[in-house]
Amino acid sequence: MRRLESNLLRLTANSAPTERCDEARSEFSTYEIMASLAGLNDGPYLLARWMWCGEEDVIDKLLIELTGEVKKWAIKNRWRCRNDDIRLLALTRCALVNLKNNRKCNPCNGTGIMKGRAGSHGDRFCDDCNGKGTTSLKKNQMAKLCGVASGSFNRVWQEKLGGVMAILQEWEDDLSSHMHKKLISH
Repeated sequence: MRRLESNLLRLTANSAPTERCDEARSEFSTYEIMASLAGLNDGPYLLARWMWCGEEDVIDKLLIELTGEVKKWAIKNRWRCRNDDIRLLALTRCALVNLKNNRKCNPCNGTGIMKGRAGSHGDRFCDDCNGKGTTSLKKNQMAKLCGVASGSFNRVWQEKLGGVMAILQEWEDDLSSHMHKKLISH
């Protein structure tokens, strides 16, 4: 439960002043944090449980919820998705894998800085993440997850994946603002 509390407080820290967040670490009980999740819509709630609480058993529900949102988005953007339910599911799964993978760069362990070796000129930015500490999947990996060729992914599917990632970003923003209202502003 401590992991949940620290992850959710880190999530709310994006919109809260640092000193207030440091005070909040001792201020909230686990029960308050769990109760603050109660008012969320299904999508952001499932996303929080999967990403921040580490509950892998909600992935199927999350995929169904996200696929429903993607279908609405696809219809709104005049994307023909007649019998493409398998492609939609693959696209949503790819977006979720990309989102979860986007959390920490492996070579620098999420710091964004590579330690200098003996005889080198000190520390430098990580080449894989360009100093951000996070990386996303490469295009050929995303194409493989979607079950399409790399060329087809670049022409067609990359834009669609961007739409799915926008939905997930909206859910993360909803989650962050909801948690900020419930925990920080009470």
